[in-house]
Amino acid sequence: MLKQCLKLFKVQLLHMFQINEIIHSKDKRKKRNAILLAFTMILLGLCLMLYVGIMAASLSYIDMTSLIPGYMFATTSVLTMVFTIFKASSVLFGSKDYDLLTAMPIKPWVIVVSRFLTMYVSNLVLTLITMIPSALVYGIFAKPGFGFYLMTTLGLFFIPFIPMTLATAVGAVVTGISSRMKHRTL
Repeated sequence: MLKQCLKLFKVQLLHMFQINEIIHSKDKRKKRNAILLAFTMILLGLCLMLYVGIMAASLSYIDMTSLIPGYMFATTSVLTMVFTIFKASSVLFGSKDYDLLTAMPIKPWVIVVSRFLTMYVSNLVLTLITMIPSALVYGIFAKPGFGFYLMTTLGLFFIPFIPMTLATAVGAVVTGISSRMKHRTL
């Protein structure tokens, strides 16, 4: 079962980041668009890292260095929650491939776990982009002990869980309500 879950996870990641289109597409326009999208996403990630680093340095310069970890935790949680609310319905309840997958000899819980894992990895990337620069700036200015780096490293992997759970619940409620409405896309 774990092998099936990991295979589904790998396929979903390849589809999410359009890696198969970049590698295997014969259409040059599709390939170029996928590469440009990847480049844009990398550029936006670098800009976000720079912004977070400058924000943390600004807090340090006005003698509020102790606020950096909490501020960045809150910022990361809000960003994760907002992006997950928009992604939750399409990732979890994407009916396009769900019918195909349920027809295969795959248990439904394997499909759900692989989709949660996909959402977790995308949220983990966002967490790493926002938390690493602020942790580095905090380390430079506050000079904390080894415990800070150990707890930060461990905490990075758990930060996305609470906002992701709340956002998934909100996304499920919104999807449930909108499925009964006449104008679903609204």
